[in-house]
Amino acid sequence: MYLNKIIGEKYRIVDILGKGGTSVVFLAENMTLGNLWAVKAISKDSPWLSQEIKEVNLLKELSHPMLPRIADFIEDESMCYIVMDYFSGCNLSDYIKKHGKVPEKTLLQWTKDLIGVLDYLHRRNPPIIYRDMKPANIIMDDNGHIKLVDMGTARFNHEDGTDDTVYIGTRGYAAPEQHGLGTSDQRTDYYALGMTLIHLATGIHPLNIDRTDIRKILIQSGVSKGFADFVINLVQTDAAKRPQNPDELAKAFEKITESKIFFFKRRDPVVSSPIKSVIAVSSILQNSGVTSFCVMLGYYFKKQGLNVAIAEINGSGDFERMKQEFRKQGLLDNDSGRFFKTDGITFYPAVQEVGQIPKKGFDIIVTDLGAMKNDRIARELNNGDIKIIICPNVFWKLFYISEFTERFSSFMHEDWIYVINATDRQEEKELKKQCNLENIVAFPPVKNIFNPSKNDEELIGEAVTKAYNCAGHKVFFKRGRII
Repeated sequence: MYLNKIIGEKYRIVDILGKGGTSVVFLAENMTLGNLWAVKAISKDSPWLSQEIKEVNLLKELSHPMLPRIADFIEDESMCYIVMDYFSGCNLSDYIKKHGKVPEKTLLQWTKDLIGVLDYLHRRNPPIIYRDMKPANIIMDDNGHIKLVDMGTARFNHEDGTDDTVYIGTRGYAAPEQHGLGTSDQRTDYYALGMTLIHLATGIHPLNIDRTDIRKILIQSGVSKGFADFVINLVQTDAAKRPQNPDELAKAFEKITESKIFFFKRRDPVVSSPIKSVIAVSSILQNSGVTSFCVMLGYYFKKQGLNVAIAEINGSGDFERMKQEFRKQGLLDNDSGRFFKTDGITFYPAVQEVGQIPKKGFDIIVTDLGAMKNDRIARELNNGDIKIIICPNVFWKLFYISEFTERFSSFMHEDWIYVINATDRQEEKELKKQCNLENIVAFPPVKNIFNPSKNDEELIGEAVTKAYNCAGHKVFFKRGRII
């Protein structure tokens, strides 16, 4: 009865992704743009409707690559529909049913990512407590990255709360305080994280493990003593014995990983195919050549044999003017109105967000965000796998960098890449020293962005490789190509 139903004259249901006690989640296609979205449908008679509406209000204020974005909210006579990012892949509950327990090396990387997203939530003002961490709420996408979904049980942490009035969470993962024995706070999420890690490490549901056997079963599953100690510390029934805040959690995790050669301070994806990426590009100042930089990247990757799309998300109108010039020169291969193609590259003019670009068929999507003028652009930057900000590197404009980092400090990620236009790598070191920035990459000035020379390709390739590696994507550069 659901398939092919049209929601809000805009979305067509193509599949059912899952059912819960209070809602159904559909896979839906935007009939105009052709891209896919997850749509959560809740009956207006549901006693949990207000809780689900709260999820909308929570998510629309958040911007993190591991969290879905809210794209739309639609109502009809009997239902409410929340339209959000669709993460294709499988949840970790299904993953371990199919593949069994997760190796410690992969588990450590997932742990780092989950700690990262909890850190983001817990450092909000007021902190946001997720309250339902479990494998079924973690999606591993097609690129091997994990995402956290279903914010329906999240709540703001208020210090004057005395207890949770209702049981919220999932049996086996929920902390004792979620049974009405106290109020949930950051430590509640640490408990559920620990139980989730136990399930992933052993392949056994926490309900089927006696608490006194946890350490033994973890060790028997191949987990190191240090990691077992870390997990057991998370699942203490007394919240006072768990890590008390994000800093303590990070310190405890860093202690067990500092001696392992596969641990990196920045994001180290599980998969080995980092080239399939969304590269988001913005700048500190206006008129800094963001569009030219995006075109240069697009043509570089096209020469690498990759399928490339470049999207304009800044309202400048440059792509339309570019299209007219391509048409005059007889270089326009295809013009659908929504996009145009030339020389094997697809251009999307006047796009609102990267979610409007169908990822299927593209290896690289470059998003031209223009200058970082507002929070919307900052959030869009953080939706990229590679996040690039073009900086001034002349001494009389360096103060703009300090102003920028102060204004957008709440959005800043440790994997932001700060790009300067230079051939002398000494300038990277100078800028790092003067502006206290970590990831600085010098890209060469290129005379013809539509047809880089062999020497240009070599220099661009070296810079792109450094940018990927700074962001935690381990790639190598050899003979002018990324491998």
